[in-house]
Amino acid sequence: MTEVRQRTEGEGKEAEHTHPATEHGHDHWHVSHHHKGGLGDDFAHRASWHTHIHDHTAPTESPA
Repeated sequence: MTEVRQRTEGEGKEAEHTHPATEHGHDHWHVSHHHKGGLGDDFAHRASWHTHIHDHTAPTESPA
């Protein structure tokens, strides 16, 4: 099988590029378990729902 090397136009430092940082909000559940006490393995489930902002930094990519 012949290996085919892929490249981009201007390969090298010129081909390096950065994507802008992005931010978005999303909501989700948090569930925790709380032991009710005693000797058994009896647990209570506690749940909460909330929305929060999540960000992604600006990544820089370069062909390898």
